[in-house]
Amino acid sequence: MFSVGILLGIVGVALAQMPAMPMAPCCMKSNKVSMGMEIVTATLKMGETEPVITVNQFSLDHDGSMMMNRVNGMIRTYIMGQNTTHQNYSVITDYKKGKEYTLAFVNGQIYCTMKDVPMDNMDTYCVPKNLTYESTQKFGSGMESVNTNSWSGMQDNSYWSFQTTTNDCAPVSYNRINLMNDDGSQVWENALFGGVMYNNFSMPDPFTIPPACMNPTSIPMGGLFG
Repeated sequence: MFSVGILLGIVGVALAQMPAMPMAPCCMKSNKVSMGMEIVTATLKMGETEPVITVNQFSLDHDGSMMMNRVNGMIRTYIMGQNTTHQNYSVITDYKKGKEYTLAFVNGQIYCTMKDVPMDNMDTYCVPKNLTYESTQKFGSGMESVNTNSWSGMQDNSYWSFQTTTNDCAPVSYNRINLMNDDGSQVWENALFGGVMYNNFSMPDPFTIPPACMNPTSIPMGGLFG
C-alpha cells in the first residue's frame, strides 16, 4: 500500500469524466523509480477541538526489485495553526537483510537507529485491495495532464479515495478519512505524488548505509521520534 486539506486545494485541476470500466485494484510495475510525495495528516484527539497537523514532504527511491528503498524528507508539525516543530530525516530499508536504518539530524549531529523489518512490511505499491474502480479521468490540463483511474472504498476502518495513472498504476494522489481509532481520535490524510522518474534516482547511491549506522545510537528527545 502506498504507506485537513492543504492537498484538497488542488484547485486548478480539471477532472474530465470518462466512461467507467470495471477492473480490479492494480499494483505499480516493479522498476527503478524515484518520486516526490507530500502527505498532510490532521489528527483530532477525543475531547479536543483543534487537530494537530503534520506535513511530511519527502523523496522516495526504490530499486527495481523493490527490496530496497530510501526516503529523504522533512516533517513539520502545526498546533493551533502554529508551526511548532520541524525535523529532517532519512530512512533506508533493506528487505534483503531485514534491516531499517533511520537517520535524524539533531542540532548539527547525525543519529542513526536500526531495527529489524519483516518482509511482510514491504510496500507493494498497490491500490488498497478493498477499493473498487469508479472512473477514468484526466488529471491536470494541457501538456501536463495525465489519464488516471479513480478508486474508492473502505479499508482498515478508513474511507479511501485513490488515483493512479492508467498505463502503469503509478500513484497520483489519495485522500483517507479514518472513522475512529481505538483511543477515540480521528484522522484525515491527503497525499499528492509528483515527479515520478523511472530508471533514475534522486541522489547518487541512495542505498549506501552511512558510517553513522555502523554503530547505531538512540535519537535523543527532540529528535525524529522525541
